[in-house]
Amino acid sequence: MPRAFVKRSLADLVPKFMANRRKDIASLQAALAESDFAAIKAIGHRLKGAGGGYGFDAITGWGDDIEQAALRQDGHTIATLAAALETYVNTVEIEVV
Repeated sequence: MPRAFVKRSLADLVPKFMANRRKDIASLQAALAESDFAAIKAIGHRLKGAGGGYGFDAITGWGDDIEQAALRQDGHTIATLAAALETYVNTVEIEVV
């Protein structure tokens, strides 16, 4: 099971952060269904900027990969990354440090 280390000062913000990531995943899936690569790129960019500040470096990595795949209009890779991100968000074990 994946694990993320979150600073105690941010622990109360994590539920909302994760809820927002679930919204991002839904938006990614909808944008992919419409082949809206500009929207996908924007979501990837947002994920890239959001993850690390909260202790979710993996989300930052997926965001960068999604953004790059959007630039290539690589729907297959985006679908794969979105599925991996969804699994991560739903299974990550959060450890407060």
